[in-house]
Amino acid sequence: MGLIIGISFIEALLDFTASGVTIPLGLGIGRRVFLAMNSVEVLIGIALLEALISLWCNHRYYELPNFNCMQRYGFIALGLVVITTAIIRPAVGPLQRLGTRRQV
Repeated sequence: MGLIIGISFIEALLDFTASGVTIPLGLGIGRRVFLAMNSVEVLIGIALLEALISLWCNHRYYELPNFNCMQRYGFIALGLVVITTAIIRPAVGPLQRLGTRRQV
């Protein structure tokens, strides 16, 4: 999530303040950047889920310190990745296309 927030404020601002960058071009660049970052987030989410499953298997055999806390924060992070991938990104797509059509 930190990558998304950081890029949202830095990359988007630089896209639209650079000389010669039109709104459709800036939206196209932003779309590609966020697609790449969303793909990386999904891969990290899969690795996190794998780690949580492995920890859960080990937790059954011997007590792991702070396991419940790790599990809670891990599932919160996975939930955020699912929300951004399944809900927010598809909802923003039509808005980007609408902004691209308006400026052409």
